[in-house]
Amino acid sequence: MNKQFGLDLTYWKAHRAKLKALKMVRGDPTKSYAGIPRYLHMLTQSNPGSIVSLQKTVEGHFKYAFVALNSSIQGWVNCRPVVIVDGSFLKAAYHGTFLTASCQDAGDFDYYMAEVNRIDHRVKTYLYEIGYSKWSRAHSTSNRTMAMTSNIAESFNSATKDARDLPVTRLLKEMRKLIEKCNYDKSKEALYTNTKLTAKYESILADNLEIALHMMVRPSSDYLHIVTHMGKTFIV
Repeated sequence: MNKQFGLDLTYWKAHRAKLKALKMVRGDPTKSYAGIPRYLHMLTQSNPGSIVSLQKTVEGHFKYAFVALNSSIQGWVNCRPVVIVDGSFLKAAYHGTFLTASCQDAGDFDYYMAEVNRIDHRVKTYLYEIGYSKWSRAHSTSNRTMAMTSNIAESFNSATKDARDLPVTRLLKEMRKLIEKCNYDKSKEALYTNTKLTAKYESILADNLEIALHMMVRPSSDYLHIVTHMGKTFIV
């Protein structure tokens, strides 16, 4: 500051000036909590089917707020039966913890298995023979968290890194905008898809077709076929 503007400014004075500027741009963090009830009410009005909840302490102070948009609720049926719950520290004036529950699209599992098969079909065969429950958390019959990473949560944390600096009401708005953008981008991608399936699954079918050209298929009935490939026989 001294070199560029000729101001003799201490670190503490610069820090206070920054806080004042952020308050002018983002709003008062304290008053932001008072706006939560109004925001949640308007959220349910503009997003029918959404679930919100605002909890207070005995003294009437803010405790926590819960938000589940209707679009996320509807999308749950197309996700793997695995929910990743993760907490991120808020960096605004009053700190706190931002909890998120994330899920994985069901189709991604088949996509990556197809990728494994493309690289080395022996790996996919081995994984299939030992059973998905031995290595996939979605198919596991017990809680296996010690050796599993939560990449979904880490990706979400990265996307919300800047928003966690905002006052609480602005934070909620940014989370809604993030989900809206994701839904819009996916809808736009689907709108311009002119194949029967999405591009990902069309690619999988094309790869499988190339592999299938080297297989011998004998019909056993209208619904059962015997497939022979590399000395192994399968009934499909």
